[in-house]
Amino acid sequence: MKKWVIARPKNGISINGDEYCVDDDGEYLCFDSEEDARTAMYNAFPFILIASQSIYAKEIEVDKNGMCF
Repeated sequence: MKKWVIARPKNGISINGDEYCVDDDGEYLCFDSEEDARTAMYNAFPFILIASQSIYAKEIEVDKNGMCF
């Protein structure tokens, strides 16, 4: 099963992997569609930050219960 998250490259370098947006409990903010993730991203961050930090919506695998990991 797959979900979508809001991600950016660690330290601005894609070879380092990505870090994801989390909620107040430290759990990944997961979305059911790319459109939902992009809408949340554009509502949460100004465009200049999205562009300068390379923030994007990313599809990830989730466990059988639909929990992001």
